[in-house]
Amino acid sequence: SRFSGLFRRCFPVGITNNRLTIRAGSATTSSGTRSTLPANFGKQCKEELWSEYNYSVGEAVQRTKAAMVTLLRRNPEIQPLLAILQAGEDDSILEINKKIAGKVGLNVTQICLATGCSEDEIVEELLKLNNDPKVHGVYLHLPAASLTSPVLGALNPEKDVDGMTDLNMGRLVRGDASEGFVPPVAGAVLDLLGKHVKS
Repeated sequence: SRFSGLFRRCFPVGITNNRLTIRAGSATTSSGTRSTLPANFGKQCKEELWSEYNYSVGEAVQRTKAAMVTLLRRNPEIQPLLAILQAGEDDSILEINKKIAGKVGLNVTQICLATGCSEDEIVEELLKLNNDPKVHGVYLHLPAASLTSPVLGALNPEKDVDGMTDLNMGRLVRGDASEGFVPPVAGAVLDLLGKHVKS
């Protein structure tokens, strides 16, 4: 997800006994955090929380779908394509990502490398994706050990949908995220927190 003009921070979050606990960052203490800020959800049961979560996901899918329709009306020659580069077998998270991409009208191509592929093989594939004008975004579905500096350095920051390249991460840390991508998990957490603050 992208946002412009706003600096957002990602706070560590935990839920216990229907209370959302947020650690707020601060440069004033030696530990780097202030006291914990509780946000009480009252007596909502877990089913209500999951229902609201499912509504939020559905709402995000509908907003994205509408944005995609607008994009395609303005630029009918563009056929947005997300390339998923993975090492190893499919898993449930990958299937969920492909399903949601399909719901919003995003074309997906999947490049499957061997489980034990080398760093050079990953970089070679990334360079091909960088140079492919049909590919608009790249999602790295790789083990953490494969996300090395050379691998992340090989990915074109303009196609980095997770905001993992050094350039995009640096922009986010500096508060200049309007030029890059916010990691989707961080963006989703911030959106959910924003909804609970409003209610």
